[in-house]
Amino acid sequence: MRNAIGSFLLVNVVVSTTAAAQGQVHVVGGVNSEFPSITAAQNAAAPGDVVLVNAGTYGDALRLQGNVVGEFGAQVRVDALSDSDLDPKQSCLFQGLEFLSIGSAVSVSGARGPVWFERCRFAPMKPDQFVAGFRASDCDAIALNQCAGFTEPFIARALEVVDSRVHVHASAFHGNTPFDDPPWSTARARGGSFLELFGTEVFGEDGADGTSSSCNGQDGTDAVHVRDTSRLVTLGSAIVPGVGGAPFGACSPGADGNAVVLDAGASATPLAGIARPLSMNSPVREGELLQVLIGGKPGDAVWFRYASAPGLGLGFPALDGEFLLGPSSLALVGTIPPSGVLDLTIFAPDLPSGWESTIFYCQAVLRDVDTHRFVVSAPSALVLLDGSL
Repeated sequence: MRNAIGSFLLVNVVVSTTAAAQGQVHVVGGVNSEFPSITAAQNAAAPGDVVLVNAGTYGDALRLQGNVVGEFGAQVRVDALSDSDLDPKQSCLFQGLEFLSIGSAVSVSGARGPVWFERCRFAPMKPDQFVAGFRASDCDAIALNQCAGFTEPFIARALEVVDSRVHVHASAFHGNTPFDDPPWSTARARGGSFLELFGTEVFGEDGADGTSSSCNGQDGTDAVHVRDTSRLVTLGSAIVPGVGGAPFGACSPGADGNAVVLDAGASATPLAGIARPLSMNSPVREGELLQVLIGGKPGDAVWFRYASAPGLGLGFPALDGEFLLGPSSLALVGTIPPSGVLDLTIFAPDLPSGWESTIFYCQAVLRDVDTHRFVVSAPSALVLLDGSL
């Protein structure tokens, strides 16, 4: 459902921003390609620039440099992202990419600045118990929205978080063939991690049924394992353990896995209510239709927050979730209609003369119509491009 008042306000929110940063656009692939590879484009990119990638399969190993964005709706396949040591004054955005790698699809460490992944897929391909779909180690602010992590047989985990703060929204992670020793889980947080799962699905792997040569059913795997002093916070998420395999003949069935395993010193906080998704058809060019979809309970009041840079995460006692934006502006854009989705469809505004791109980092804030608590939506980045690109 389109909300005319909300659309009008959103136009003014975007157009009135004076603090937005401009960036150059480096095109890879397609008829207007400027660089032979994503790596070459990243080498030329300055902080705030956009590497715009057209449909195709690229053998590049990406780095924490610039903002790598696939054309909306295009299938953009890349190799792994494995990098470390992002400066606290910098940030990176990866949007609309599929990471296919013989090792961990994404492995980020030592990132002091925020790193956002949106509409990305993480799929390690090599059977190796020491790799993961997505791994963050010693990172201060990782955000995932509308992402998916899958593991091939005999790959340890879809999501591994070590001494990091990771915020996961509207995403899905699936386990695969379990190991017998030690027991494995689809997602794991260890060290002093903070893992937030909002509107996210995590599935353990079902155990294999027994056979004539190995008659006992195999155990199902755990969905999430929280170790050491790590903390898990969930809202509106489906965390489903693997089911034990059936026995062959008179043998024993496999044991079911656990939804969440908490080691001594670890904690889990399930929040009541539903998650609030936010999605945009980014990147978008000047004058094209921009659709902003915000989900919630019918009757929820909705405020739209936007910033020129992502932040490290900020929470308040009366707020479910954390703000992941830098200094931001706020506008009331309406209420959630009976359909449960507020549709703010507008024509993307023009950029200032001479600009090639800008990025708005966005989150909505909703006041729950029943509890009157405030809930943050998923984070989403709007990449606005010059219409001539």
